[in-house]
Amino acid sequence: MPKAPGVYAWWFSPPPAGVPLEGTLSGPAGHLLYVGIAGSNLHQRIRHQHFGGNAEGSTLRRTLGVVLADTLGIHLELSPSGTRLTFGSEGEKKLTHWMVNHASVGWLAYDHPHEFEDTALHTLCVPLNLKNNEHHPFHPQLTALRKKMATAAKLATPS
Repeated sequence: MPKAPGVYAWWFSPPPAGVPLEGTLSGPAGHLLYVGIAGSNLHQRIRHQHFGGNAEGSTLRRTLGVVLADTLGIHLELSPSGTRLTFGSEGEKKLTHWMVNHASVGWLAYDHPHEFEDTALHTLCVPLNLKNNEHHPFHPQLTALRKKMATAAKLATPS
């Protein structure tokens, strides 16, 4: 994986239950459900933030986690510092394990990834993207689910 700017696409097999698949691309790797960009380093973004990071540093991880919360038995919580939302140590491990078994990622090094992002989001049907994807029918439901889980995490934290 290059340490260069670029674009990436996440495929899932099987996809998380409840995520609409109508209009998504499908192939041997499953269904294309998310695209993203790395402004400077594909390796860092994919390996260390999406696969090895936590819900605070990866929109994809937070989205997958809230969609898979019941399936994996995880929930958002505030970090001990009270400033970041994560799925906790065990929850993040469960999410990573799920991704290793059900996700594939492809990438393309590209010097101007922002040029690609808008075109991709208006051309492809990618239900797990939020930013600039308001036109997707799943967007309101996903946004509400993320907000509900974030609010619950903040309310569950003793002050």
